[in-house]
Amino acid sequence: LGYGLVGLQPLDCEALCSADDVADTCSNDCSARSILSQPQKLRMYIRFLFLVVLIVLEILVIYHTRAFPINGIRLARLYNNQAIAQGQRVEGGAAVDQMLKLGLVQMP
Repeated sequence: LGYGLVGLQPLDCEALCSADDVADTCSNDCSARSILSQPQKLRMYIRFLFLVVLIVLEILVIYHTRAFPINGIRLARLYNNQAIAQGQRVEGGAAVDQMLKLGLVQMP
């Protein structure tokens, strides 16, 4: 998403600490140095992603869920697939009959 464009400069801790006999301590120290050496611009970019972009995407998901709900035969198929996945038995028959059994439609 552009981490490199805003200045991400990771250290290759695995290569730096591979010959070291205390690799665990070296790896932890190297990881801490790598995090602390990142520019402020990168930190602001990540905060922007979390505080603005992800919230906007969540609002879009909410909108589209409300505007385009799953209903009718698609919902009946979804219920049937979930029942099969949980090891339950699915009754055969027409789609309208299955939707009636699930309570998704009312009798006219």
